[in-house]
This record gives sequence, structure tokens and C-alpha cells, in this order.
Amino acid sequence: MDVTAVIEGLQHSLATYYGADWMCMICGLIGMYYMTQKNSLGFMFSFAGCIFGFGAAYISQQYGFVAYNILLMSMTGRALYREGYFKPILARMPSLHRVAFAAPVSLALALPIVLLSF
Repeated sequence: MDVTAVIEGLQHSLATYYGADWMCMICGLIGMYYMTQKNSLGFMFSFAGCIFGFGAAYISQQYGFVAYNILLMSMTGRALYREGYFKPILARMPSLHRVAFAAPVSLALALPIVLLSF
């Protein structure tokens, strides 16, 4: 096996999707590790992996994978919301903005899950 061909293949792989596919894999694996350790930090890594996966899928025009990442981001965002990650952000906002922010966020996070339950 030619070492030069392997290095060129890796460079091409990193340049094609700007490394988003590799970051998706890394964040997803770290997220799964933390989830198996019952650490809610895994949801943050999973959410980041979804963002990178969305980017790679959009660049490669794989629209099914784009939809999958949107649904997965919604589910992990809902889990983060239920774990209380947004509470410090919401506590710093005035009460009127808190209601205006919380309603659309909870609706946006819950809507795909509700639609999938039918």
C-alpha cells in the first residue's frame, strides 16, 4: 500500500466536507460514551454532532440525512431542556422575554416528537 495515496485520501476526505463528517463522528462517539456513563453532558456532545452532521449532509445533498439530523437535534435539545440546561439562560432574561423565548423553544423541540408519535 502506498503511503502517499493514503495521505492524499485523508486530505481529500477532510477537505470534501470541511471536516464536518469527522467532527460529527467524534462528537457522536464522545456523546454516546457520556450517555453510557449516565452523564447528561453526552446530550451536549450529541447535539454538537448533529450540527456537524447536518452540515456534512447539506453539503453532500443527502436530504434524508438532513431531516434525520434535524429530528435528532430536536430530541437532544428537548432532553437538554428537560435536564435544565436552559434554566440559567432563562433566569437572566426579563420575565416577558422568558415567556416569549420558552414557548417557541419548547414547541420547536417537541413538535417533531409529537408528529412522530402518531
